[in-house]
Amino acid sequence: MALLLTAFTALLTPALELRDRMAAVDFGIGGFPFNISNRDYYLALSGAQVATLAFLFLIWVFLSGGIIDRLARDTRSSSRRFFAASGACFGPLVRLALLAFGTYAIVLIWIEPALARLSGRLDAPARMTLFGALALLLFLIALLFDYARLRIVIEDRRSAIGAIAASLRLIGAQPGRIVAAQAAFWLLLVLWITVRAWPDGGPAWLAHPLVAGEILLKLALMATQASIYQQALASAGWVAREDPRWPDEPSADPAAL
Repeated sequence: MALLLTAFTALLTPALELRDRMAAVDFGIGGFPFNISNRDYYLALSGAQVATLAFLFLIWVFLSGGIIDRLARDTRSSSRRFFAASGACFGPLVRLALLAFGTYAIVLIWIEPALARLSGRLDAPARMTLFGALALLLFLIALLFDYARLRIVIEDRRSAIGAIAASLRLIGAQPGRIVAAQAAFWLLLVLWITVRAWPDGGPAWLAHPLVAGEILLKLALMATQASIYQQALASAGWVAREDPRWPDEPSADPAAL
């Protein structure tokens, strides 16, 4: 799945920069929102680029339903079931993505510039503390929307606001495991994105393998979140891998039938 998603991302190479294509991934399937830029960056894009980015954003939101369903069930998923889950969850996931878009916009349009102006009057340790608080805020926003996305797909929720409230309850019930898992993957994603961006993106042939690695880390984070969700709400019997059955699974023992 990671390879197919990487191939899809690579198709739009002439239309959008890599950062823009990965920003759509950040909004669509969650994880670390490192690729999302400030308002001035998007104002500099052409109308065609903005339209392409919006279309790509909707495609990733659509695909996220099938991706979460596939990872939560931990079993092979036919194309029919994958796209059925994508279509069934598309409306609520779009509403949730728009709420996430508005939340990040508030942070990047008002909070970040205000902190940047304030940091100019502070010494170095205070500036580090200030931007550490900004990173923590982005971390909490991503955490909230990641688990809201899970609850929409797995529980077939129709309300994006209800999913956010359910996400808050889940995080409140299992704060240690949820925050630790998210922080570990954030660290891995930051290190991986740093490699991708240095020096000057590296040779051209290295771009797509690095993108594949970033998408794979995002998928691993989503699978970990689904596992924590299953254990916290005792729903593993519904979403976990089914027992192998003969003859569909050659690994099954026919004598056990």
